[in-house]
Amino acid sequence: MRYRCDSSYERHDLIVLGGSPMRILRVTPAALPLLTALESEIELTPSPSQAALLTRLEKAGLIHPVPSVTTDLTLAYPSVPTLTPLYRDHLYRDHREHCDPGETVAGALIIDDGSTPEIHGAHLRLDHNRGPAAARNAGLTVIAPDSEYVIFLDSHVDPGPDPHWYLPLLALCQRDPQLAVVAPRVASPLGPSRRERYEAARSPLDLGDQPGPVIPGTRIGYLPSTALLCRVAALREVGGFNESLRFGEDVDLIWRLIAAGWTCRYHPEVVVHHPPRSTWTAWCAQRINYGSSAAPLAVLHGSKVAPARIHAFSWIAWALALTAHPVLAFGTVIGSAVALARKVSGLPLEVAARITLQGSWRSGRGIATAVRRTWWPLLLPAALISRRARGLLLLSLCAAGPPRIATAISVLDDLCYSIGVWKGILTGSQRRRFAALTPTRSTPEATVRS
Repeated sequence: MRYRCDSSYERHDLIVLGGSPMRILRVTPAALPLLTALESEIELTPSPSQAALLTRLEKAGLIHPVPSVTTDLTLAYPSVPTLTPLYRDHLYRDHREHCDPGETVAGALIIDDGSTPEIHGAHLRLDHNRGPAAARNAGLTVIAPDSEYVIFLDSHVDPGPDPHWYLPLLALCQRDPQLAVVAPRVASPLGPSRRERYEAARSPLDLGDQPGPVIPGTRIGYLPSTALLCRVAALREVGGFNESLRFGEDVDLIWRLIAAGWTCRYHPEVVVHHPPRSTWTAWCAQRINYGSSAAPLAVLHGSKVAPARIHAFSWIAWALALTAHPVLAFGTVIGSAVALARKVSGLPLEVAARITLQGSWRSGRGIATAVRRTWWPLLLPAALISRRARGLLLLSLCAAGPPRIATAISVLDDLCYSIGVWKGILTGSQRRRFAALTPTRSTPEATVRS
């Protein structure tokens, strides 16, 4: 059994910290040999007590399992059913009645989601367009009813030339019976246009190069259904995808699985590629659609959809800074660092100060992002009469980056997403939809004895 420490992992004698959200754990002296072995990334044969500590570190996102693809695994799973929902209407350019070989992976089982005209060669056809959630559920029920695992792969996804690309994901599921879903990294291929270059750097489908468990409201808060390997028993336990959701059905599924006691994981060592939208109009529509899922998800999941998660001390510090009290704001941060160092005996004061400053900086960036992606329609009228409101809007734009084309595209990205958010808010009827506008308090650092 091998593990890799998270990029945020730090150890200060008996204090271990890192993960997202930040966790601070105190271990016993007996755990030091295990931690030393972990940090060296050597093969481990843990005792029962060590295995319990490894599980705790893994759930906290401090360490990540390194899957081992054995010959037995390859022989046991030479293939896994791959389901690809596909929909075309009469407006689809260059519409073909047959599947384009470059549009789907070889061997994928195509679910025609009510296309007009129908797609010949599809393995299953729905009588009318019902959305990707319904198409995936239908494929799971009709095409792969007896499978232990299934892969959902959107059209145009390229997993590469290796037909067994999914085996590292499967190996993770095999070692953890509670692991319901594993996702690879969905990268956007670098192209010549500005849109393609932007997507290669900041695609919403690309969750980055760091692995970890999925925890709502953290660095890895969801998994896109663009590419997923799923345990069928887990999907059936929670009723599959929510067919009432046209967008955000993947986020909803992952959160329901986690609430039911399953775990989900992101494993970017496996990379698939998905091209960006082919025009700026389609690109903007995609972002608006993503944003429109916020209100329905808020109705179902409440504060998990909050646009910003901020510590209480960070709220105070930034409120003081934005109201022209920088000395008091700095004092609040320093006081919080001292309080953290006293709370966690053995944590160096300089480390506590760095953690506090980094947390405050991340909170500030979170506020700026929430202004651009959610709150600006509320602040814009206030900016006509309030200098501070104008300053907050200006700071949020400055936080997007230096003045250049990529920054302008980023602001357009946020603007389109915000249009979708407000579209969902204004067309919804349930009160809980306003959770999509309401910030919430982030999870505080925890001290755990082991």
